[in-house]
Amino acid sequence: MAYNDPSGNIAAEQPSSSAPTPSLRLLSVDARATPQDFGSQVGGAIEGAGNALDNFSDQMMEISNKRDALYAQQVATKAEVDWRQNMAQAAQAFTLDPSKGVNYADTYKTQFAAYQEQAIAGNPNLTQNAKNLVMSHLNTVGASMFEDALHLQAKASTDWSVQSFQNTAQNLDKIANSEGAWVGYKTDGSLDTTYFDNVREQHMQMTANAQGIVPDAARREENLRFNIQTDKAEIDTVTARFGAGVAAKGIVDGTLGTSLSIPQRQSQIYELQSRQHEDTNQAITDFHKSVQGYVLGVEASGQRDPVAETNLNNKATLAYGSDGVGYAAKAVREAGTAEDKFQAQQQLDQISAQIENKYPTKEAKNNFLIFPS
Repeated sequence: MAYNDPSGNIAAEQPSSSAPTPSLRLLSVDARATPQDFGSQVGGAIEGAGNALDNFSDQMMEISNKRDALYAQQVATKAEVDWRQNMAQAAQAFTLDPSKGVNYADTYKTQFAAYQEQAIAGNPNLTQNAKNLVMSHLNTVGASMFEDALHLQAKASTDWSVQSFQNTAQNLDKIANSEGAWVGYKTDGSLDTTYFDNVREQHMQMTANAQGIVPDAARREENLRFNIQTDKAEIDTVTARFGAGVAAKGIVDGTLGTSLSIPQRQSQIYELQSRQHEDTNQAITDFHKSVQGYVLGVEASGQRDPVAETNLNNKATLAYGSDGVGYAAKAVREAGTAEDKFQAQQQLDQISAQIENKYPTKEAKNNFLIFPS
């Protein structure tokens, strides 16, 4: 209610009790906020946003790094797949032709370096971090597989050497068994085996060059095989040129078959002696057939052939040895008899022709025979 103050003015009704003491006002964003309060809140919000951006940036960086790492791993594993396949194909090719693999390690380094460059250049969107990771991973793969390339090259080089060793041995076999293989006689009457000695020398040089590449056991085995086969080829050549008897004597004398074992030499001698017997029988048959053919030829033509008679003499020697001289002389005498027969027959034919001409009729012939003039 209204009341009069001491000055007589009417004043508003006052409470009967005193007003409470004003308490401190809490800061809040409301209509009564001061400019200082507002500035403080904006700064806090900006600071919070900055912290959030930092956190987001860190997250993006982490994602980017993981993405780069995964991509680099993908490239590296793909490289290993590709190059293992390449090496498998190379190994197959080197099996067919080892000479193609003797420089494979250097070829691999060059090709793998080009592969690395293409892996980077082929993707322009790579970050520098991704490029670094890709190169790092590929370097690891390349270094690891370079060891495989070295092993592959070493195997190819060894295989090529072994292949060359085997091919050379086969070529020397062909030379020893060729139609041009030759054995003769020296001035002292001994066998001249220079041709086969030269072939053996080449083989010895080949096995020496293969030391450290071809295992010693394989080289020893090849030496034994080759020497035995070459000895047999040499014996066959002597047999073909001079007969089984000469070849058998060469083995007994120690000139031929020196690489053969004692049982092998004995077997060769027995075989040659059997062959000599067969050859002798065949030579005797050939000689007598030749004599018969020659004598019949002389009887038919009346012409003797000095060359043919020389051949008969050689065949007689081959068939009968030193006794062949007598058989050859007998053949010549038979040829002479055949020549005489031919001439006698010619004379008889001439007489018959004269009678035929002089006495053309049968009656005249009969009268001539009864009363020859």
